[in-house]
This record gives sequence, C-alpha cells and structure tokens, in this order.
Amino acid sequence: MVNHSIYNEWDDDVDGKVLFDVAIVGAGSTGAGVALDAASRGLSVVLVDRSDIASGTSSSSSRLIHGGLRYLESGEVSLVAEALRERSILQKIAPHLVTPLGFTIPINSTSSAFAFAKRHLYSMTLWGYDMAGSIRSAPRHKVLSNVQVIENLPKIRTESLHGGLLYPDSLTDDARLVNTVVRTAMKAYGAKVLTYLEVVGIDSSQSGSTLHLESTLGPSQNYTINAKAVVVAAGVSNQRLGQLFKEPPGFEILPAKGVHLAVNKNTLPLKSAAAIDVPSDGRRVFVVPWGQYTYFGTTDTPYFGDVTTPDIDETDVQYLLSGINEVFSTDIERADVTGGWSGLRPLVKDKNKNNLEEVSRKHSISRQRNIIFVAGGKLTTYREMAEQVTDIVCDVLSISKKSATKKIPLLGSVFRHQLNDLRRQVDIRISKVSTSLEQQLQITQHLIGRYGAEALSVSDLISKRGPEATSDLSNNGEIYEGEVEYMIKIEGARTLSDVLLRRSRIATLDMSEAVEIALTNVESIRNTLGLSSSDFQSQLVALRTAPSTLVPQQDSPSTQKNTER
Repeated sequence: MVNHSIYNEWDDDVDGKVLFDVAIVGAGSTGAGVALDAASRGLSVVLVDRSDIASGTSSSSSRLIHGGLRYLESGEVSLVAEALRERSILQKIAPHLVTPLGFTIPINSTSSAFAFAKRHLYSMTLWGYDMAGSIRSAPRHKVLSNVQVIENLPKIRTESLHGGLLYPDSLTDDARLVNTVVRTAMKAYGAKVLTYLEVVGIDSSQSGSTLHLESTLGPSQNYTINAKAVVVAAGVSNQRLGQLFKEPPGFEILPAKGVHLAVNKNTLPLKSAAAIDVPSDGRRVFVVPWGQYTYFGTTDTPYFGDVTTPDIDETDVQYLLSGINEVFSTDIERADVTGGWSGLRPLVKDKNKNNLEEVSRKHSISRQRNIIFVAGGKLTTYREMAEQVTDIVCDVLSISKKSATKKIPLLGSVFRHQLNDLRRQVDIRISKVSTSLEQQLQITQHLIGRYGAEALSVSDLISKRGPEATSDLSNNGEIYEGEVEYMIKIEGARTLSDVLLRRSRIATLDMSEAVEIALTNVESIRNTLGLSSSDFQSQLVALRTAPSTLVPQQDSPSTQKNTER
C-alpha cells in the first residue's frame, strides 16, 4: 500500500487476512469518536474514509462547542442539557482544543417596551441555559449596558440598541479536534486508520462482513477488510452506503446546507463573539473572531445536490452579507469576503416535520444484524453518540466493557498548571532559530494554541530545521513553514488540501492566501508530500476549486494563470 503519512501504516498481510472486531466507515467526528471508544475498550479497530480525516461536515461546522440556545427556545431541553454536559467533558479532556468564548447578544428594537420584553425573554432563556448545565463549566450570563455591548462589538449599529446580554460557550477547531481524536485512538490504543480508501462493496453474513475498498488517491488499488461488526458513520453519505450494503439505515437523512463567510478582522472587529438575530427574518447568525479574521454564519437551507459538492452560491453569500450589514455598520461587500466554507448537516428526517427549523438535531442509531448506522447530532455531542454506538458494538460482540472516554485526555492536552512549563520549554527551542524576541513569543503562543503539549514536538522540528522554519507563510501568524512538515509527517496530511484546508484552516479563511502559500513554497511542500510536479499542480487546482469553499471575488487573473502553469 502506498503510504505518505501516519495513516495507512499497516502491513500488507493485514489486507483481508485479519478479522477486526469492528470496522468504522466514515472518519468524521462520530466515526473518530467510535474508533477511540472501541479501541480504548480493548477492541481491534479499523477506521476507513474515502478522503481525509474530517473531510466532510466535521471540518465545515460553526466551530462551536455549545448547547444551542435555539434548541432551548424550541423546547429541546434534554438536547441542550446533553450538549452542555459534553461541553464540560470536552473542556476537561481537550482544554487545548476547546476554549471558552463569550457571546454577546445585542438587543435592537425601535420600541423601548419591546426591547425590555425581548431582553427579559432572552434573560429567562439564558437562565435556563445556565441551569441546564452551563454553570458546570462556565460562569452565568450577564446583562450588558449599551456601552458594554459597543465595547464588545465596536461596529454594532446603535440607533436602536437597548443593551444586551453576554453568555459563555466554547470554540474549537473542528477538523483539528477530529484529527486529534483519531490520533489518540491510534497512538494510545492501536487503532488502524485508512484514508483515501472508498468502500465499493460489502459481503455480509451472521458471523461478520468483508468490506471491499478502492484507493481514491494515487494508483488504483483494491483491498479488503474483514470485521465482526461494521459501523456506518458517514453523515449525509449514509443513505448511499445503506444501498451499497443492501441494509436500510432505518432512518432517512435530510441534508441541510450551512454556509459561513470570512473577512479580515479589521473589516469587522470584535472583542467577543456575537449571536445576532437578523431583523428581516429573525434567523440567528453567529459572528466569531478567529485570529486575523472574523467569520459569520450559518445558513440553514434544504440541499438536493451531490452531497460531496455542497457549493456556496451567491444567494448564500448575499443572505449572510445583508444580515450582517443590517446589524453592523460595516457595509461589507462581496469583494471584502476572503473565504468561506459550507457543510451538510445530516439531519434525521421526521415524517411530521418538513421545515428545517422544526427538525430536531438529535441523532439516530439503528442496527441491522452486525451493521450499525448512526447519523444526526452535533459536533458537541460526538463523544456521547460514539459511546452509545460502541455499547451496541459490544452487544453485537457479546462483550461487556464500559466506556472510559469521559476521562481519556486527547493527545496534546495541557492543563493550566502545566502551561508555564510548556511555554518555557517551547520558548527555549524557538529562541535558537527566531530572529527576534517578538517573533519568538508569537510563534510560541501560536504553537501552544494550535497543538497544546504537542507544541514541543513541533518546536523540536522547527529548531532542527533552522531559521527558515520560522518563516510566516501567511504573513499573519496562521501557519509557519516548519508546521507544514509536521502536518504531513506527523498529522497524516497526504494532499495540499489536507494541509491548507484542514490541518491549517487558512484556505477556508482566505483562499487567495492559501494559493499564494502553495505557489511560493512549491518545492518544499511537493517534496515533503512526495508528489511529482504534475500531481502537485493537480492538487493545487483541486484546492482552488474545492466545492465546499469560496473563491474570493478579487482573485486576480495572475493567480489563476500561476495555478494552471
């Protein structure tokens, strides 16, 4: 088997000759969670995906670990309580990946009486949010004055502002969280992980299943996996796989498209995140600071196209821009948008509810003999979903073992009392190759923020590579030259999109910047990935035209010419 990364590291004699306890199809958040849960219970596990880890919806979320105020408002108290319990757990097992973030809700109305009533209603809802579980892992909400709202959201329109509220939630890098769950399953518990292999057939019997795989990257090759149980956690692709497996999932999936857009932080500066209600239709939009950028979303529209290519169309863009400009005095135009991403929520259809706003975000699990299907839910609740699925796997295997994932720290976890020592050690390594104290401190902070305790390994690599490894490829602290090698050799990136879309998020935030990084570092990236010149150019085109991302309107002809050369 061709191998360019930590993934697909298995001996040829494993191909079709080993009987795994469980094979998991789909390396999104739920599949990754099942791999860790099952492997940590002592099961032999293989996880397979047709593309990269978290290449679908799990790298296209709102990047929030939250309970979901909207669900509380619609009466789904148990769903919110579950999500807030999971938020508390994730803050403990992955503090480097799940960080607290305050959200400001501005109260806008032309009527003082209506504004008072609206603020009171929100406050009551937030008390419910606190009581449902928020106080386990965060302070209670606060009422804000006009001055405090303006301080948090400097460009908020003030003509009808009547104060606001501040409530706590958490932010994560969704793709990095999922990748870290997978690497924890591999490194700590021996799970096998196979990327860029698609399931093209299955033979099932009472004793187990044989999965037939075909490579989707590089030379066409075929493989087989034997497993006693199979978990299908492929999100919106579950329906297709159900037909392939000749086993109905037991539920119907309703794909719903969610789109986010990004702008430079100077275009829309923030001192907290915001949850705004668009005046024209009342839909809630999150506005979130992310390094040198601000992103906002999401849309929530039915999707009927190819589930592998959820494009961002101009209707999505104009809807979000018009909503943002209603609430903020920004006058953001299409040309100001630097990037964006879209994903498909695998909502489980309720026969009595056709409106997306009414469809629950709860998950569904069904078992057909030794095949278990799971879909729905939220990124926040992936661990709980995985625990429930793995309980069923253990039942299939007649094994009695409990989940321990509530207490398993994810790879790179660093706790508050360890931060100063970690900072000192990383600082020492970076100081050997940095050109200034300012650069040294900036790189140290960036590495710890992105990798947690794994920043030691990254800084080791950078210090061995020399000063060129400290080069800021993005010119805004989003990715340094030394990180690219780490992302490929240690974190399993196998393509240009793996590096710039998922290990680093620069292509989602600023596609022009990502293309420029690729063009100005052709030799080093190509050599590290082990690509021929033609393969690199093909991957560059694939990056620029990735269907779930947004190509900026101001993309210059010269950039397009360079992409094609």
